[in-house]
Amino acid sequence: MRKKYKAKAFVLKILEIIVMFVFVTLYIIGRLLPVTLIDSYSTRVILCLGLLYFYYRIIYIYLPISPTLGPLLYRVKLMVLVDFINFMRMTILVIISGGIVIHAAMYPDYPFNKELFRRTFHKAWFSLFLTPISDLSDEVSCTLYNKTNNNSLCKAGEYVDWKCPSVGLWSYIFNIQYFVLLKLILLTLLYALFSATASKLSTESDAIWKFQRYHLVVDFSNRLRLPAPLNIISYIIILLELFKWMLRRIFCCTCKDPNLPVALKSDGRRFSIKDYTYWNQLAQEYDANQQSKEMEQ
Repeated sequence: MRKKYKAKAFVLKILEIIVMFVFVTLYIIGRLLPVTLIDSYSTRVILCLGLLYFYYRIIYIYLPISPTLGPLLYRVKLMVLVDFINFMRMTILVIISGGIVIHAAMYPDYPFNKELFRRTFHKAWFSLFLTPISDLSDEVSCTLYNKTNNNSLCKAGEYVDWKCPSVGLWSYIFNIQYFVLLKLILLTLLYALFSATASKLSTESDAIWKFQRYHLVVDFSNRLRLPAPLNIISYIIILLELFKWMLRRIFCCTCKDPNLPVALKSDGRRFSIKDYTYWNQLAQEYDANQQSKEMEQ
């Protein structure tokens, strides 16, 4: 298949096979074997990951067939892989620095442990979706710390309990600059990038979708009968057919069949030659148009 379709990338197919094999192996170990090698919660997490993977995989496999959703899916793919990645490269510095600065200013006496890292980046990351400002409100139950009464402790905050936020001028300044950069500037820039990508590809997305649908047709023509992860049954059937063919070649002298089974032939086609010719011609026309555009530029 690699020799027949040189323009088709097979790296993702290899990764998909590896992911399928790992998932089936972990499922058998966690759910079918009588010996408990993986705890129940880890097994449930594996099943959740498998469910997400297979549902998202359906989006990638079946939506490109639609003439309406196919070009739309291509634009969304570029928005995620190009625009959103570039957005996160700019935003990650603001998120990390803002999370550390805000938590250090509002909770100066917080102990250095795992909970410190969780609280620091929890507010910073979820600020992409929410605007958490509840920490800026004064806590009624917090007691002010009097430095003259206890000289054995060295506290940087204003309260006895280190869980109480120190709300002051610098806390407001750090929060305001963080939300202005994140909410008003960077998120607005992300929407502008999405809009520019959608408008730029509105005329070319249909032709690109047709070219990608050719790859999808080639993929479906070489797929097994059953979908993943049930395709292991098809592999077992192929091995049985190969074993049967080998037995006939060895023991049955009168009925030797030099031809391999259909499932094992490298050039076996499930579509007619006209279908392959049509999609191949369409891909060549698209490639010729792209080369002419590059030469003009």
